[in-house]
Amino acid sequence: MRLLLAALVAASGARAGSLPGKGEGTIELHAGGRWVPNGGFLDDQARAGYTAFRRLLTPGFTLGLGYAPEADLLVKIDIGYGIDRIYMTPGTFNTRSIQIVLGGSWAFLKRPWMTVYGGGGLGYSLNTLIQNAAQVEANSTAGYLCLGLRFPLLKNVALVVEERYTLAFAGLPGTTGPLIYGGSATSINAGGNLLSAGFMFHYTDSEEKERPYHPSRR
Repeated sequence: MRLLLAALVAASGARAGSLPGKGEGTIELHAGGRWVPNGGFLDDQARAGYTAFRRLLTPGFTLGLGYAPEADLLVKIDIGYGIDRIYMTPGTFNTRSIQIVLGGSWAFLKRPWMTVYGGGGLGYSLNTLIQNAAQVEANSTAGYLCLGLRFPLLKNVALVVEERYTLAFAGLPGTTGPLIYGGSATSINAGGNLLSAGFMFHYTDSEEKERPYHPSRR
């Protein structure tokens, strides 16, 4: 174990804790557990006489494409996907969300073996509500805040662990619509909390390398 830790520290020493470096592009792939707080909706269904329950966690995924104009700043576009299931007597109520957000992060603590960052973003959430083969589109805006850790593994690869909370709500159709539910709820949470882990691939654009005084040319 000590040899493994020493190898990781040695491999990351050249990065000086800066992930990514100034002028680099990034690609991130994350997967994790998603918790969507919908206690109000569940209580509403119970009061209406429906039996409704859900699992604590569902899967969530994100793909991020970014660029670092400065060593501590990363600007990126994130595409996320998640599904939430509420099991009900009239039929399972599914919320599928594809979120497209423009955001950024700022590295506020850097060590040779770790970078701590925080950030956020705004965008759009494409939500589909599905029950008993019937589906309704209920798109909305979305915003998120995040806090994460980056650990350099190889020259151009880092391990990323991130905690993210997304705020997005899908409007419910009227009770006379194709979906069956009761109560007075007018929307359902389509965002929620995502604890994920994944990899960041960071690279320098070929045109960036050719510019005078680029760090890689020193």
